[in-house]
Amino acid sequence: MIKNLQCRLEETMLGIIRHDNIVVLRGSIQSDDDDGTVQLVYEDMENGCCLHEWLHGNRRSQLEAGERQRRRRLRWRARRSIAVDVARAICYLHHDCKSPIIHRDIKPTNILLDGNLKAKIAGFGLARINVAGLNQPLLNVEIPSEAFGYTAPGEVIFNARSIPIFFKKKQK
Repeated sequence: MIKNLQCRLEETMLGIIRHDNIVVLRGSIQSDDDDGTVQLVYEDMENGCCLHEWLHGNRRSQLEAGERQRRRRLRWRARRSIAVDVARAICYLHHDCKSPIIHRDIKPTNILLDGNLKAKIAGFGLARINVAGLNQPLLNVEIPSEAFGYTAPGEVIFNARSIPIFFKKKQK
């Protein structure tokens, strides 16, 4: 049920935002069975995989043809371009949306690559709209049980995504 709720949230988020570096949602399908599983349909990404696959591959692809593995290596110029694409998408979400959107789950598996290695962010199931504005803390942020790994200390201690830090100007 939580996964279906996340799918519906992602469907809503992607329905209101448009950017070259954010994946386009084409539609959704809900199954007729008891659990009503929701499947989201995205634009076709010619590379058919995420940044994680390009960076790390998987054991099976490493054991397959060496030529295929060599072709999938990313040069530094491509890596830089992907990083810039992701930064543009995050900048759009934080500054150009009517209310800032905090993705909360940026990771290589949520960065899809098209045929020209143009990065597009996906995975908006944990995203939140900050109606208070970007300079205000995102209130009542729970730590998602799906997000394993590093959690910022301020998020754990203060239950907030951002903590205002004030610097005192030097007196001359």
